[in-house]
Amino acid sequence: MTTTKPKPGAPKKPEPLTSRPASKPEVGESKKTSKDAMASKPEARDLQQLEGVQGRVAELDAALQAERQRVQDLQTKMAYLQAEFQNSMKALERKQSQFVEQANRELVRRLLPVLDDLERASIMVPAVQENQPFVEGLMMVLQGFREALESAGVKPIQCQGQPFDPLRHEAVAREETTQHAPNTVIEELQKGYLLKGSLLRPSLVKIAVQPTPVQEHAGATAPNPNLRSLPRSNPEPRSRGVRVQSNIHTKERLIVGVEEHGKNHRDRLGNQ
Repeated sequence: MTTTKPKPGAPKKPEPLTSRPASKPEVGESKKTSKDAMASKPEARDLQQLEGVQGRVAELDAALQAERQRVQDLQTKMAYLQAEFQNSMKALERKQSQFVEQANRELVRRLLPVLDDLERASIMVPAVQENQPFVEGLMMVLQGFREALESAGVKPIQCQGQPFDPLRHEAVAREETTQHAPNTVIEELQKGYLLKGSLLRPSLVKIAVQPTPVQEHAGATAPNPNLRSLPRSNPEPRSRGVRVQSNIHTKERLIVGVEEHGKNHRDRLGNQ
């Protein structure tokens, strides 16, 4: 491609009007603004993420506190339930022991008359028959019976020569004597027993009492045997007889009145 050179002395053509390119910014300023823009965007993004994380942490913390409170309430409730269960078990065991003790007490109380009979039989054995086999068997049965009751907690009450105790003794007789102090047990009529320290059956005893002094009245005269008391006459029940008689008269008058009334009624019917 060839170009034509202008001739010398020819006028120059005016240059067309075109937009000039804008002035380019400096290299340092463009780098600074791009770095600031790039730095501001991550900070805003991190701030939003941080706020979201903090909100989530607050929610989790509140949920954790609620769960801790719920666990604490459950532990308290479990402790109350455990204590109540233990108290119920103790009460049940106490009731069972009381029931067993009451049953044993009733059983032993029913066996005491048998023990009394065995003791009376052992006392009534004559001396000449003590070596007999049936007597030895009776004594062995009595000894075994006593040992069985003693192993169950039954013990006899010692009352001979002891002061009268209304909680363990029952006085059924008394004797005036000066050989013993008043209210002292001088004889045991029926043996009493204790079951594990509590009264099972009271002892029937005879106690000593102080003799009553004889009082002499001064100037008292002996009765005269020549004087006899007159027999007392029974008064006649006059008032009763009068009352009965008046009742009879009243009944008679009522009967007569009824008969007269019936007669007059019949007469009226006949006239009609």
